[in-house]
Amino acid sequence: MRLIDSTYFTAGARHIFNTTLGTDMRTDEDIFVDAYIDDLQEVFLPLAVGTKWAEELTAYLSELDEDGDPARVESYDNALDRLRQAFADYVFFHILRESNDQATITGVKKLSDSNQYVSPINRQVGTWNRMVKRMESFAEWTASDDCPLIGVETDAELTTPINRLNL
Repeated sequence: MRLIDSTYFTAGARHIFNTTLGTDMRTDEDIFVDAYIDDLQEVFLPLAVGTKWAEELTAYLSELDEDGDPARVESYDNALDRLRQAFADYVFFHILRESNDQATITGVKKLSDSNQYVSPINRQVGTWNRMVKRMESFAEWTASDDCPLIGVETDAELTTPINRLNL
């Protein structure tokens, strides 16, 4: 089961043209976004919560997906809910980073069409730094007595802001 789906990219700062709200008519863009989610979830969760908790939460998500009437674990649901928006920003950052070119059998080519492309760097920086704020809030929660998950470790990579020069 995915932590998020393509509906996180239908409006607002993360809007991706032609993504849908989970309707029966899934677009190529929905499939494209879901592929990024699948690839990046296994990278993001260990950075967000540490390896031990990433394995636990991934197993829990799988159980929710496979079992028709799964037993809910409130502490896991709470942690996952707190990570969803940050993970959506993380995915969007990576989509923006890789959106200007496409690998082919003969090499990497620059994408183009009748619209003029602009550098995504400003949106990348804003998206990353929005994720950082959310992850800082998550890390504060995990360090508090309110968090029932003991030993959560958030990697500094997810709480370090960037600028246009990536400094």
